[in-house]
Amino acid sequence: MRVTASSWALGAVLTGGLALRVWGIGFGLPHTGARPDESLLVHRALAVAGGELNPGFFNYPTLHIHLLAVLYGLYYLVLRLLGEVSGAQDFLFRFIRDPGGVYLLGRTLTAAMGTATLFWVYRAARSIDGKAAGLGAAALAAGAFLHVRDSHFLTVDVPATFWAAGSFALAVQHLDDGRRRSLVAAAALAGLSASTKYSTALFLPALLLAAQLSPLSWPRWRALAAVLAAWGIAFAAGSPFVVLDPHAFWRDLAFEWDHFGRGHGLDLGNGWLYHLTFSLRHGLGWPLLAASLGGLCWFAVRGRPADLVILAAAAGYFLVAGMGASLFVRYVIPLVPLACVAAACGLSRALRGRVPVTAGACLLLAATPAAVSLAHDRLLSRTDTRVLAASWLERHAADGARVAFTGSSYGHPRLQPGKAWIERRLAEVRRDGGRGLRLELELRSPFRTPAPAYDLVELRPDNPRRFSSIWEPAPPSELRARGVDWLVVQDHPLGYAALARALAVELSGLQPAAEFDPFLAAAGIPVYDPLDAYYAPLGGHAAVLRPGPGLRIYRLAD
Repeated sequence: MRVTASSWALGAVLTGGLALRVWGIGFGLPHTGARPDESLLVHRALAVAGGELNPGFFNYPTLHIHLLAVLYGLYYLVLRLLGEVSGAQDFLFRFIRDPGGVYLLGRTLTAAMGTATLFWVYRAARSIDGKAAGLGAAALAAGAFLHVRDSHFLTVDVPATFWAAGSFALAVQHLDDGRRRSLVAAAALAGLSASTKYSTALFLPALLLAAQLSPLSWPRWRALAAVLAAWGIAFAAGSPFVVLDPHAFWRDLAFEWDHFGRGHGLDLGNGWLYHLTFSLRHGLGWPLLAASLGGLCWFAVRGRPADLVILAAAAGYFLVAGMGASLFVRYVIPLVPLACVAAACGLSRALRGRVPVTAGACLLLAATPAAVSLAHDRLLSRTDTRVLAASWLERHAADGARVAFTGSSYGHPRLQPGKAWIERRLAEVRRDGGRGLRLELELRSPFRTPAPAYDLVELRPDNPRRFSSIWEPAPPSELRARGVDWLVVQDHPLGYAALARALAVELSGLQPAAEFDPFLAAAGIPVYDPLDAYYAPLGGHAAVLRPGPGLRIYRLAD
């Protein structure tokens, strides 16, 4: 088979995109809270792999949980064949002792799906405006910062975007070649996307528009029915317990809808303006954002069927995403492939489809977000402050010491809890009706890491489950009287690291035993997603030395 220059170019783009998505992919490990929400998916996927097919959790749809369960099942079989584990329980004991391999495997799946998204972007833009646009769109998506960033995470945003991008690639192909199976396959992929993350169901109206604009001669009602049927079957196949456990599904879906409308503790103003000037600005960079808006305007003026479908998808999703008060930056990730397609098609039109010139223009346009992606990857490749602090404590804090933490648990160094702590927490979880399977496994595991074990205390004002290891913030003298040997304090612009004022005043006169500062002095101001407990910036990476919050460790014991 003859390999063309465009094939080589696409291969280079995919290779570069993959490199950006895997560099630093092991960030934070073995600290499993380095990226919020990863543990939610991991623990439920392991339960499904162990035979509990209903995750009992519908804040997300369950397709990705089941995909992870299959992946972890294969991982278990490989370890079993290699003699690394003797059975399922031994595998779980291994996970408790060292969860890094399981997390890294899940992140690798995300990186693979993120890279494969570039191919869908190429196909969509090529179907609309030819090879020049296709290669340009893929190049833009390869370095798009927000997509690169989240391709490192074991979360659902990038996988859902993969299915959605595939759906649009097939939909515009159908509008070009008129094949019925392309439209049905597009609807099925859209259903799998919604079965990964509910919000991508907002793309369904654009597919219904594609059915209305279909070049096929069949009645329009049949085209609409085919799209709805394929979408619904795929959604239910990916998340079957939505149908089999409807009470739990509607309970969790109602919670998510309420959370979207109520917000996440901060009023960020008008959602459309915020996503445009903050989320997309930092996620794409101003040049690419401006080019994508120009491309969408060109689609509206030209008005071809494929143009209108992409425009409807982007406009419909953005319209609803900006209506809520919960405005996480990651919510706009599904718009990234559409933005890259629009920008590349607009440039291709402006440059009259000349492949070298269009490719060069797209590479220039991709330079800004790609540079930010490289800076972020470089940051992730450095050891996290939480890992450094945990290592320091294990060297200096005696086995059995009581260690207290301030701020969100996402910012705590990961330390091994003592047996008495696990027993208390397990009893309290079961008191509230929970099963505490992970805690029970920790308690039963015959393996313990050689690291010391500690009595862990969280200092925070809220304690809805009445755990005995969560205390109200108190001055150092009171903590010392209650047996606290070490105090770990977070310091970071994110609100999750907030320190009680009284405690901050008391600590100002004490000298910490160790400090781990992620910032570089006089190097600018980093920009963070204010809603997300992710301690790596969206912008201003030059001001940050490593990921993680600032941590100060105080010795309280005499």
